[in-house]
Amino acid sequence: MKIQIVHAAALKSGGVSIRVRITNGEQKESRSVVLSELDWARMALKVGAELGEEQYDELESAAEYYEAMRRGTELLSYGANSRAVLVTKLRRRGYDRETAERVAAQLYERGYINESADAEGIVRACLSRGYGKKRIIMKLRERGYENAVICEVLDSFENVDFTANCAEMIRKKYKKLPEERAELDKLIAAMVRYGYSYGEIKGALELCNI
Repeated sequence: MKIQIVHAAALKSGGVSIRVRITNGEQKESRSVVLSELDWARMALKVGAELGEEQYDELESAAEYYEAMRRGTELLSYGANSRAVLVTKLRRRGYDRETAERVAAQLYERGYINESADAEGIVRACLSRGYGKKRIIMKLRERGYENAVICEVLDSFENVDFTANCAEMIRKKYKKLPEERAELDKLIAAMVRYGYSYGEIKGALELCNI
């Protein structure tokens, strides 16, 4: 089997488009791939060069990585993603875990993923919805943020008075404060779902004079 590069052209996107002809006896097949200029130079490729099977496998891997990088960058253009979530999205699109993790790590190193800033935005959005700390932590974990990032971000919100926030939510949701125990238990359960601790709820009830 003969594998030969028959065409190569630089693209405006920064990649290199390559056409390879594979000849196996009387059968001929052409395949086109795109890889980064860096990989093109690293592999010392040129038009007319014949590739061994291992070299061709390396070429295909480099092309898959280039396409995954392009797709990862595109996904980030739609909104913030943690590295873990980006890996999941890339895997759903057919990329293997190793490639997806490599892409996420590279985009993080290049500054396309700023987990601290993105997580801070999520916390602010959660606070605006009246969520307590437990619900906020749950949201951050759902988005794939690691514990170190979560702790770092929550430390920057250490002055937030969650008891006062809980009291505000109670006042907004209940025009008339319940008098019966069963209704009061429902109120407490609702605040637990919002992410407040029992201690915060108790303090909030005291602030509301219940």
